[in-house]
Amino acid sequence: MQILQRILLFLGRLFLSSIFLLSAVQKLFHWQEAKEGLVYMLASWQVISEMQPAFGTVFSHAISWSSFFLIVAIALELVGGGLIVLGWQARLGAFLLLLFFLPTTIIFHHFWYFEGLKREIELAMFLKNIAILGGILYVLVHGSSLKRPNSLEK
Repeated sequence: MQILQRILLFLGRLFLSSIFLLSAVQKLFHWQEAKEGLVYMLASWQVISEMQPAFGTVFSHAISWSSFFLIVAIALELVGGGLIVLGWQARLGAFLLLLFFLPTTIIFHHFWYFEGLKREIELAMFLKNIAILGGILYVLVHGSSLKRPNSLEK
C-alpha cells in the first residue's frame, strides 16, 4: 500500500507542478509574446485604476520593469515547480509558487471588472487558479511526505 501511496503522491506533485514548469518553458521559448502579454495586462490595470492615481502610477512604472518581472516569474515557476515535483524542499517550492501565483491570479483574472461572457470566462479561470492555490497551500503545510495530516498536531 505504501508503494501505491508514494506513486500517487508523486503523480499529485507532478500534476500540480506541470502547469508551472510548462508555463515557464513557454515563457522562455516565446519571450516576446509573454512580455507583450504582461505589458498589456499591466497597461490594462493602469487604465482600470484611473480613479486611484497612485495605483495608476504603480502600474505605469511596473511596465518598464516587465522584463525583470518575467525573469522572476520564470525563476519562481521553474524552481518552485521543480522542488515540488522532486519532493525535495517541497514546502519551499510551494512558497515560491505562492509568491508567483497569488498576484498572477489577481492581475490576470480580474473578473470583477467585466460583464457578460468575458466575466464568466475570467471567473472560471480565477476559480481554477484558486483550486490550484489550494493544492499549493496543501503542499506548503504538509510537504511531500507520507505523514498523516494529523501528524502536525503532535
